[in-house]
Amino acid sequence: MAKTHFNFRAGNAIIWKSNLSARIKHPTLDWQNLGVLSTRIVTNVAIADLISIMLGGPATNWQNFKFHASGTGSAPESASDTALGVEVESRDVGTQTNPSAGIYETVATHTYSGSYNISEHGLFSQLLGGVLFDRSVFTPIAVVVGTDIEWTYTLTITGA
Repeated sequence: MAKTHFNFRAGNAIIWKSNLSARIKHPTLDWQNLGVLSTRIVTNVAIADLISIMLGGPATNWQNFKFHASGTGSAPESASDTALGVEVESRDVGTQTNPSAGIYETVATHTYSGSYNISEHGLFSQLLGGVLFDRSVFTPIAVVVGTDIEWTYTLTITGA
């Protein structure tokens, strides 16, 4: 199956664009902006969930895509992903906002209790388990005990 990139255009109807950005604060340093880390893959299960809603099914997940997870997996992103490669520590509940028309944003900060090379992020529908909406893989970010990473996931939907 081909990858499903989340820069999506259906005819001339709509354009979807996702961005994962981050900033980091090491224990003895100030915040550093890491910029956009990924604009990649939405999962097949998230797309199937949206189609189900459009066909009158239950809207059980879309309002809940606010749980941020990070990990050390390095396998390439795939539309068939249902989990992170190697999820570490607990997930964080993001604050959801609508900063302007057509934009959904969720922001969460995680303080690490161990040392890792964080190389992936996922946006999920639940604190444990749940549907993986988007998985991003990027150049590893070294963290130690007390390092904070603030994750910002932005979804922009515009008419064409």
